[in-house]
Amino acid sequence: MKFIIVLVALLMIPALPASAKSYTTHDIYNETNVCVWMTLDVSSIIRSGWTNKAAAFVKPREHTRFTIEQEHEIKVRAEPRATAECSGGRITDLDIIEKGGLGMVGSSETTVRRNAAGAFSLKWGR
Repeated sequence: MKFIIVLVALLMIPALPASAKSYTTHDIYNETNVCVWMTLDVSSIIRSGWTNKAAAFVKPREHTRFTIEQEHEIKVRAEPRATAECSGGRITDLDIIEKGGLGMVGSSETTVRRNAAGAFSLKWGR
């Protein structure tokens, strides 16, 4: 009898609804005069290492929005290019990490800037 109950329970597992996934948005602002290759990587407390979830070129003075599944850590990476047309080599490579600890990271904004001396920076917020 126990065998039949276990068998019925195992057969019902595929019929259970999948857990609801939560999504967050991440707005990336390019406030420079060159095109920037942006990537969004995530990590969790369950697996080690980074997994790429989104990538795009962001032209000068424009912005893009990535929508991804919610995770515990997010790394935004910026690779400014030599021109405004998204061509030429990479000038530098910047990244910034947000950690949610045991909680999840919510929606965020990240801005790429270039100062008067020509140095690039990446910061959370606008």
